[in-house]
Amino acid sequence: MTVSIINHNHMTDSNLEESGRMFNAKSILDITAYIEKDAIDKVRDEVNSLTKEFGLRRDLTIKTTDYTPRRMNNVDYDTIAERSSLLMDIYADPHLLKLLAQIVGEDVHPCP
Repeated sequence: MTVSIINHNHMTDSNLEESGRMFNAKSILDITAYIEKDAIDKVRDEVNSLTKEFGLRRDLTIKTTDYTPRRMNNVDYDTIAERSSLLMDIYADPHLLKLLAQIVGEDVHPCP
C-alpha cells in the first residue's frame, strides 16, 4: 500500500484503553485520531468519486428508532472491489486490523 494509514503518535496505552472503554460502552467507535490525515483525505476523495459515479440512493425509516429517517447513498461491494484498490487495501491492512484488535480486546477478521 502506498498510503501510511496509522497515526502511531496517538497509539498510547491510555488512548487505546479509553477507546476500548468507549467501544464497550457504545458498541461503536470513531478511530479518526488513529488514522493519518493524508489517508483520511485519500479515502474521502475515493469514496466521493465512487459515490458520485456508482452510488445508489437509499431513503429508509427505522422502526426500532421510532421510524426515524436515514438518507444515504451506497456503493455495492463488487463495485468497490473492482474499482478501488485503495479501499480494498485499507480494509485488509494488517496494521489497521491489529489496531482494531487492540481496541476491542479480541481478534478482528475482515468479511467477506
